[in-house]
Amino acid sequence: MGVWGLGPFQNDLAMDWLADFNDDFTIDFVRATLDEVRWENAEPVLAAAEIVAAIAGHPGPSKALDWPAERSVASRLPALRPQLTTELSRSAIAAVDRVANDSELADLVRDSDDEPAWLALLEDLKARLATAL
Repeated sequence: MGVWGLGPFQNDLAMDWLADFNDDFTIDFVRATLDEVRWENAEPVLAAAEIVAAIAGHPGPSKALDWPAERSVASRLPALRPQLTTELSRSAIAAVDRVANDSELADLVRDSDDEPAWLALLEDLKARLATAL
């Protein structure tokens, strides 16, 4: 797996998920990802949670959707805003909590010096998701 940073789209699994989302481009695709949190699939779940925050108008401060292919996704997200529900935002927050507490990614980060920065990114994501409630 290629990882080049702590950000939600700075790894191959999240970028693969984003490409699949771009093809499907439905709230149901995002919801299904959030509902299927497993120990080994944290990266797509965090990407899906970031998409929920971006749909709500609260994208991350990083340059996460800043490559040409991702800008295409980002420019289309407002079209999904009418389908955004409080339930989906709550689901995204719960999914982020599950990733932080019980995932392969969390185990890997805990064994590194990056844990405080990663946890701060997750807290920021949850705060942005909470504004959509």
